[in-house]
Amino acid sequence: MPHNHFLQKMGHKRFHPPTEYIFSYAITSFNENLSNKKSNPSLVRIRHILVIKKQFCTTPHLVRNNPFKAIRCLSVYLLLVQKLFIINMSTKHTYDLNLQWTGNTGNGTINLNAYKPAHSISQDRKATILCSTPPVFGGEQEKYSPEELLISSLSSCHMVIYLYLCAINKVNVIAYSDNPAITMEISNEGKSAITQAVLNPHVVVSDTSMLDKANELHHEANTLCPIANACKFAVHHSPTSTIETL
Repeated sequence: MPHNHFLQKMGHKRFHPPTEYIFSYAITSFNENLSNKKSNPSLVRIRHILVIKKQFCTTPHLVRNNPFKAIRCLSVYLLLVQKLFIINMSTKHTYDLNLQWTGNTGNGTINLNAYKPAHSISQDRKATILCSTPPVFGGEQEKYSPEELLISSLSSCHMVIYLYLCAINKVNVIAYSDNPAITMEISNEGKSAITQAVLNPHVVVSDTSMLDKANELHHEANTLCPIANACKFAVHHSPTSTIETL
């Protein structure tokens, strides 16, 4: 687009009201966060930048003489607004399901041999998961154990967050697989505990230049994973990445 035509489109004036509205909303929201979070230093700094950049990138002088710099300034602004929305996501989500014991053979738990630990997990409009304990504890091999469900939750949560991070960091993942493992130890006193989990994600990307970033993002994904953050045991990662051109 010719420079003069672009300036005519811009009108030699300040940015249009919707953009001004975004700026004002961002600053107002930060003020609310500051009052709620008792002067969080990060929020104070971001608000300070917002106020300065609003004054700078909406001045008629900048729009008239360097409109492309004004647009770059706006892009920085929008990144700060995105940061605002991430900070504002301090909300609560509740997830529920139905668990049904299916191992009653007719006599209840009258003794250890009278019942099975089989059970099912279900929820409306979702597939039912058949569960039991590990065979070493009297369960059925063909059904998932609580330990396997735990490691599957870790692996699944890590993957969806990792793919999100790859998308916003321009890492093109075309395949993802994992073979996670979890370790349970039983003490001499009979107390059992999960002591560690290891994720072994294998990622296929479309370009050599993406390999390093593809591996780095696993660490960030782990810090953002709510399942990993809830675990008292160590969660390790042993990622690998390969290339496959589209």
